Amino acid sequence: MRFICFNILCNGKSNYSLTLKTYEVGISVIQRGNQINLINTVLGDLNKDSGRVAQFSVEDHNELLCLQSIGQSTPVFFASTNAGKRSPLYCTSAGKAILSTYSNEEVIQKWEKFAAKPLTQNTHTDVQALLRDLAETRRRNYALDREEIEYRLFCIGSVVLNHTQTPIGAISVSGNTLTEEEEARISQMVINAARRLSGLLGYASAQMA
Repeated sequence: MRFICFNILCNGKSNYSLTLKTYEVGISVIQRGNQINLINTVLGDLNKDSGRVAQFSVEDHNELLCLQSIGQSTPVFFASTNAGKRSPLYCTSAGKAILSTYSNEEVIQKWEKFAAKPLTQNTHTDVQALLRDLAETRRRNYALDREEIEYRLFCIGSVVLNHTQTPIGAISVSGNTLTEEEEARISQMVINAARRLSGLLGYASAQMA
């Protein structure tokens, strides 16, 4: 499988973390892993700097799975910002950040399995529109979700890579607004956070090999 899911952070010698399946059984157990501590640190800083909910998500079985979410004080954004929730890849900023690492041919193949449906009037329901969106995502290094999965939910996401430049997930932030000024300011925060976490997880993965 081309995409390395969160189970790359499994046990190795004296280091222990957990797989996606284990996470879904209990979040209290997965937080023991050193990698989760790194993720929490980066997300905590991003939440503080941006003033928005910060998440780390991965691709799992052609869906987006939110593994960690910081800054969520109310269940308003239930669809994609709560830890443990699943969402479509094609209409979330984290999902599109991950999809941007695939070739157009691979995205088209995946699209056939998505059974895409309009969740709002802004949801992509045509693969060519999604491909144009992904091209823009690659150009600017971050993806946008402007009320594509829920109304009044605006998100910015950027992909996280490991030491072999393989995508392992994405960092994103969510809020109720996204002006041009907010996009310019917060997108750079998200890009920097994703790069920071990429370095931390890449190093940790290398040490565990």
